[in-house]
Amino acid sequence: MLLGFEWYSLVGIAMKSIGSRDSLRILMEKIAPSLLRIEALGGGEYINLVLQYIVNRCVDFDKQHFEKAVYKSLTKELGETVMTGAEAYFQEGKQEGRQEAKREAAVNLLKAGVDQQTVQQSLDLDKTDIEALLSSSESVHA
Repeated sequence: MLLGFEWYSLVGIAMKSIGSRDSLRILMEKIAPSLLRIEALGGGEYINLVLQYIVNRCVDFDKQHFEKAVYKSLTKELGETVMTGAEAYFQEGKQEGRQEAKREAAVNLLKAGVDQQTVQQSLDLDKTDIEALLSSSESVHA
């Protein structure tokens, strides 16, 4: 029963505070005292879910501050699990960012009159990527 109460409290704090200014620092200060207790009660999976939610949703996310708080508040094993998930999220975000940058560059080059084949080869895009950009971006045709 205690685990359930602690869990709901942890989730409530995370959901309530996630969009506020300085939310990561405030969140970690509020939830840190409960983390070891919840982990000791067998709630490691719950903690991991809440912390991954924070990683995904926190508007002012600071990786170094988060990592420090995680390792300070959890056992080494659970901390490593949490950070592995967070690192996967960061890598996925970087990959999505690179793809978005390529798409933006392609649109700009096409708008500047560069031919499709040159854009495709220069940015290592598939023909279908270029066609999708052309069909979805009215600004390319403007």
